[in-house]
Amino acid sequence: MQIASAKIGRNLVEVEVFEQIESGYRVRSRKSGKEFTVAKLEPAPAKRLSLLEAAIQALQAQPKGTALNTRELVELAAQSGRWANNGAKTPEQTLYSAIFREIATKDRPRIIRSAQYRGAFILNH
Repeated sequence: MQIASAKIGRNLVEVEVFEQIESGYRVRSRKSGKEFTVAKLEPAPAKRLSLLEAAIQALQAQPKGTALNTRELVELAAQSGRWANNGAKTPEQTLYSAIFREIATKDRPRIIRSAQYRGAFILNH
């Protein structure tokens, strides 16, 4: 089954395409489960990464053992195109909170505090 988006009124709805017919496509809404016919489809929008996920991927791209603070991680995530600022005024503090939330809640967090540099973080290998 193909996942796509269909314009229903003013809304863009994520749908599963299960049949191509002469007048368009038979689809099922992924949210409500309702089936309907649409004339045309749009590709499903790409999922955006969270700032934490983008920062971890940016840190993974650095040499092993590299310690970076949250400001540097935000800059790397934005420069690499993995994350785009949505207008947040303090993404560094948001990332800092997300990192400590992961450290507090996970048995094996992916990112930890650096023992060498104050305010910096490294990957947990």
